[in-house]
Amino acid sequence: MAYQNYEPETSMSSKFNAGILQMERLHDLQALINKANSNLTAFNLEYNIYNYELLLASLNSLYQEVRPKLKKEERIAGDLFRFKLMKAMEEYPIHEDKKDIITKKTNSILNKSNLQVHRRYLIEYESLIRDMMDKHSFNSPTEDDEGL
Repeated sequence: MAYQNYEPETSMSSKFNAGILQMERLHDLQALINKANSNLTAFNLEYNIYNYELLLASLNSLYQEVRPKLKKEERIAGDLFRFKLMKAMEEYPIHEDKKDIITKKTNSILNKSNLQVHRRYLIEYESLIRDMMDKHSFNSPTEDDEGL
């Protein structure tokens, strides 16, 4: 539960613990990231977007969860990486709509070159965020952490 009751004899109010809900959001986002990574070019019927779009949106949300705890230099680096990646994906799409001149139908064509480039940068973005999470104790402790 996200609420902790104060001692009843001293107060009737409750204290909200946002940390529990944040950990749940982080968990849900990481699960989405893992699912989207399984096949980037698949169309995700649940979200009505391609998995690479779901991956980028989930990574951006994960970054936003971590961002308030980052130092100024880390925020600048993270913001710049996010901005450049989003702009590149807009300018060099993984799927491009092509109109068939005979049937007049519009088909979505996979651009494999753009996919390869974006896949590499999505991996780097994910690694950057996960490193930030580790550095600022958003993940489970490791053997190197004190207290284990």
